[in-house]
Amino acid sequence: MHLATITALTTIFSGAFAGQFVLQGRDSVVQRADPILNPGQISQHVHVFMGSNGLSNDVTYDSLQKSSCSTMGNASNWIVEDHSMYWHPAMYVKAKGSDQLLRVPNNGHNIYYNDHGASPPRDPFEFPPGFRMIAGDSQMRGAAENVVPGNSSERQNRQNITQWICHENDPSGSLPQGVSGGFPDMAGLSACSAYDGFNGAIHFPQCWNGNDFDQENPTAHMVYAVGDIENGVCPDSHPIKLPHLFMENSFDLSGIDGEWDEDTFMLAQGDPTGFGWHADFFNGWEQGVLSKLIMSCVEDGLGPECSPFTLGGSVNDCNIPLLYKEDVDGPIAAAPGCNPNTTVNPAPLLQPCPLGTYGGTGTGTPVLSGASDSSVTSPAIASSDTVVAPVSTISSSSDPAAQASSSTVSSSTASLTSASADSSSAAKHTHTHWIHTVVTKYVEARAEPTRRAVEFAG
Repeated sequence: MHLATITALTTIFSGAFAGQFVLQGRDSVVQRADPILNPGQISQHVHVFMGSNGLSNDVTYDSLQKSSCSTMGNASNWIVEDHSMYWHPAMYVKAKGSDQLLRVPNNGHNIYYNDHGASPPRDPFEFPPGFRMIAGDSQMRGAAENVVPGNSSERQNRQNITQWICHENDPSGSLPQGVSGGFPDMAGLSACSAYDGFNGAIHFPQCWNGNDFDQENPTAHMVYAVGDIENGVCPDSHPIKLPHLFMENSFDLSGIDGEWDEDTFMLAQGDPTGFGWHADFFNGWEQGVLSKLIMSCVEDGLGPECSPFTLGGSVNDCNIPLLYKEDVDGPIAAAPGCNPNTTVNPAPLLQPCPLGTYGGTGTGTPVLSGASDSSVTSPAIASSDTVVAPVSTISSSSDPAAQASSSTVSSSTASLTSASADSSSAAKHTHTHWIHTVVTKYVEARAEPTRRAVEFAG
């Protein structure tokens, strides 16, 4: 698609961005930690962390309020009232001419908050204290079915929850992108050298059932809207509409140009398909701030029309703690932990393996049952001078959560310890793909959001 067409579409659909703001910034630590699925212990696979520096072995809403900075904000400075945390799996490629792995560095993150969807919003329109959710499914190795889980007669375009796109300086305007949520065919491409690089995007669900978090079923509390994952109606089972989050994460292939073999991508959980792309959100917003920002902001950034907020120091000066020290960058023999490279769908989700494990098969009983891959090898244990931190648990609230009816949605005053996304449920998405154009570039954080135009399917 040519630039003129992209510009025209951007103008036509600019109204779709009303009631929206975007956080931009950087990540600062990469490690095997997951405060939602593996609180207080090492996690199954490597994640890239951004946001609050409140990461610890016992993350709660109250502990996040004590954080002192964030790597996300207006690209230059963090928002003092936002103590939230975000993370996604690391990505690896094969080192040039070898079987060793290299981690692909990130070079910017955009997190869109908006008021999309046809259902009445929660009042106040913000996440409850301690809320958390997950988008995507780490075990997927194939395209999702475009039907409502458990109801094959109702279609939902779940394949558009995740998206991969390579930004190249192609005169034709063609951008290599994945099909149905998986990695694109990258044969002949090694850098994705245009702004936004190799971008992995994901939609979070926005429909909540009002209940507290269940560690045994962490994806039961959030689902996508029916009919359209952004603009549809929340189902009766999850009637409370929360803010919609959309996350873009840029991978800097140009930073390792010439050092890796083309088309050898693998996500940290041993996913060479890209279908297992996922992301996590742990709410840390001070109460009363987020709702006003969403309702007042009308641009992609944090403009002067937005409700007052406080700017802190530079996002480049904030660093998230490293809890588990092991080589996650490479060259390494295999992905850290017990994460065999497999296309078996769904892939098994194995127990977290000890610090310093590379290429392990997983010991003991898998956390979730699944098929096995007969090609994996025995674990290789690397030495480390860092001891795994002791396990600590996060207590859950026993207070009732928000209640809703078909006509009125009210909020709970309870402080939730957690909530999560049902990645097995999504909704019909009318976008055929996203078209990126550059608004501005950042000098340091290099994380300015790209204004998006949407092509609707006929």
